[in-house]
Amino acid sequence: MAATTPEPDRGRDADTVTTTSSASSIVQSLSYPGGKSLKGGFQLELVSTSFSLPVALGSVMMIDCNNDLIIATPTSITKFTPADTLQCAAKVINRHTAKAIKFSPDNSFVLCVAENTIDCHAVDGSWKDECRPRMKEKGCALLGAAWTSTEYFVAITTHSVEMFQVKVPRIKQIKSSSVRVSWFSYWSSAKLLVVCVLKDGSSPQLDVFDFSRKPGDIPKAKHYELDATPFKSDITVVELYKEIYIVHFIAQSSELVLYLHGIRPNSSSGSSSPSLMSSTSSSATGTTSAVGGLAKRIKLSSASSTTINAESAGKVVLQVFDNLLLVNVCNTKLSMIVDIRSNTIIVYPKSLQGTDNDGMIDPYSKPCSFLPPNFVIDTRTGSCYQVVVNLEQLAQDMESKLGAVDLLQRRTPSIGRLVLLNVIKTGIMSGRPLKELAAIFSHLCRILADPKIYGALQLAHRSSDTGSAQEVITDSGYFVITQHDIHAYVFTPSEEAKHDSKYLIAVFTEYIRALCYAKLHVEPFMHSRLIQLLVTSSRFYQLHQLLQYHVIGDSAHVACLLLSLESKYPPAYQLAIDMLKRLNEHAQILEVLLSTNQVIPALKFLRAHKQLVGRPLRFYDAAVANGDPLVFHTVYQFFAQGNKLTAPEMEKFQTKYQQLFLSDPSTTAATTTTSTTATTSSSSL
Repeated sequence: MAATTPEPDRGRDADTVTTTSSASSIVQSLSYPGGKSLKGGFQLELVSTSFSLPVALGSVMMIDCNNDLIIATPTSITKFTPADTLQCAAKVINRHTAKAIKFSPDNSFVLCVAENTIDCHAVDGSWKDECRPRMKEKGCALLGAAWTSTEYFVAITTHSVEMFQVKVPRIKQIKSSSVRVSWFSYWSSAKLLVVCVLKDGSSPQLDVFDFSRKPGDIPKAKHYELDATPFKSDITVVELYKEIYIVHFIAQSSELVLYLHGIRPNSSSGSSSPSLMSSTSSSATGTTSAVGGLAKRIKLSSASSTTINAESAGKVVLQVFDNLLLVNVCNTKLSMIVDIRSNTIIVYPKSLQGTDNDGMIDPYSKPCSFLPPNFVIDTRTGSCYQVVVNLEQLAQDMESKLGAVDLLQRRTPSIGRLVLLNVIKTGIMSGRPLKELAAIFSHLCRILADPKIYGALQLAHRSSDTGSAQEVITDSGYFVITQHDIHAYVFTPSEEAKHDSKYLIAVFTEYIRALCYAKLHVEPFMHSRLIQLLVTSSRFYQLHQLLQYHVIGDSAHVACLLLSLESKYPPAYQLAIDMLKRLNEHAQILEVLLSTNQVIPALKFLRAHKQLVGRPLRFYDAAVANGDPLVFHTVYQFFAQGNKLTAPEMEKFQTKYQQLFLSDPSTTAATTTTSTTATTSSSSL
C-alpha cells in the first residue's frame, strides 16, 4: 500500500509533500538530464529519474525545512535525498502527534513539532530536549519551526517569531519578536521566512525575515503591501536570473505579481546560501525596480480562452526550470512557461506529457505532487520525474526566430548553445529572409561587443581555453556566441550541404556587416571562408567589389590567400600587393616580388624603402634562378656599390660573377659591353 499523503487545503501548512517552496536540495544531484533524449513534439515533458522513494503501509511523507523528503513511521524518521539516505532512530516519536519534522542543515539534529511543544533529537539518538514557545496570549497557537543554521532555529506562533539556540545539553531561547501571524513559509535556499501579517482595517501585508546574514538573530522584517489577501498557496519564493522574487498569484484577476526581494551576488566562497544584496536597480532585467517594490505584473488570463479562476487558484503551483517560470494549473491540467525578462507567456497552456513503464503519467492527479524547483513525485509508487522544457521544440514552434534566439541565449550554455546555433543553421538552410537573419546577427554581435566580457574572452583565447570562453555570461544573463561558433556550427555545415551559393554569400556578408557595425574585429577565417565561397562559385567580380569597398578587411592572411588565386583570377595578384601596401607589410611585398621572379622591381622597391634590410643572399638566389646574366650583374653592382656585402657574401657574388663573365675567354670582349649596360641599369634603379 502506498504512503498516505493528504491533499492540503488552501492556506494549510506546507509541510506536506505538495508544498510550493522555491528551492529543493532533492535536486542537487538530479541535474537536467542532458544525456537523455526527449521524445519531441512537446515543449514541456516529464522525464523519469533514477531516484525513487520507498513507500510502505502506515508511513507518512513530509518535507523538512531543506525540502528533502521525509518518511515518518511510528518507530523511525528517514530523510531521503538523491545523494544519501539518512535514518534517525527515534522510537519516542509518535508520528500522529508530530505535525512537522525538520532536519538541521548538517543532519545532526531533527525537530519534531507537536501542538504546543518542539522536541529536538540528536540524529544518533544520544540526546534530546524539549522547548515550549511563549504562548501567553489567549488563542495563541504554535504554527511550526524552521532551521536558520546548524544550531539556530525559529519557532513561529500566531503572535510571535522566536529564536532558539541548540547547545547540548539544552535548548536556549535567545530572542523574540512580536508579530500577528496568519501563516508562514520558509525557503531554506534563500533563508527567507515569509509570514502573512494580520492587521485590522489595513491592506494585507507580508513580512519577510532574511536570515542569510545573521542566522542567530531576528532581523528587521521587510514589508510588502499586497493587492489582495493571499492564501499560503498563493505565495512562492523563486530565484530567477540570480534575483530573488516574492511571487503572489491573484486568483481574482488571474495574474502573477512579482516583488523583487534581493539580488544574489556572484560568490566564489562555495556557500550554499550567500547573503542577498540589496540594490535599487536591476541591471540584469534592464529595468529599474526598487528592491522590495513591484517588479513585474504578468496577466495569465490572456494566455488562452481557459480562465484561471478563483476555484482553481488553490491548484496553481509554480516551478522553475533554467530561469523559466513554470505555472501548473492542476484543476484544468494545464501548464505554461513564463519568461520574466520578456514579461510574456512563451508557451500557452498545454498539458505535461510523459510516460513510464505503466503508460501515461498524469502529474496533475492526486497521487502526484509537484516539488520545487521542477520535480514531480508519485506518492503511490515513489517514482520521481523532472519537468523539462524541450528547448529545441520550443524554438521550433516560436514564430519569431529572433525571439527564439533571445530566449535560448539566456539559458544554461551547455543546454542552449547548440540549440541556438541549430536554429540559425536551420534558418539558413530553409532560406529565411535576409532581414530576419540580419536582425539575429546584430543581436548576437551586440552581446559579443559587451566591453565587460571582451577581456574575459581575450584571456580565454590567449590561454586556448575554449571552455572558459563558452561559459562567459554577460551582466544581462546572456551567454556569448563567438565567431568561431558561427563559423564551425553554422556556416561550415551550410556550405558543405551545397546550399545556394548566392544566398550563402549574402548571409556571410550580413554577418560581417553586423560584426563591423558592432566595432568587432572580424577574424581572418571568416574572410577566408567568404573568399573561398566566392571563388568556388566563380563570382570574381563580386570578390573584387567586396575587396575594393573593404567589406573584406585587410590582413596578411587574406593577402596570401589572394596571391594563391592568381592563376584563377589574375587581378588577385595586384589586389594582394595593394593590400600589403596598405598594411605596411613592406618585407612581405619584397618577398612576393622575389618569389615571382621580379628581381629588378624588387631592387627598385628596396631602394625606395630604405628602412628595409635587404638580404643579399636572397637576391643572389633570385638572380641565379632568373637565369639572365644582366639581372645578376645588376644585383651584384647594387649591393657592391653600397658596401652592403659582408666578406662571405662578396666572395660568393664574385665567384658567380667570374663563372658568368670571366671563365670563357671568348666572352671577355663582350664583358665590357655587358658591364657598361649593367652599370647603366643599376644606375637607373
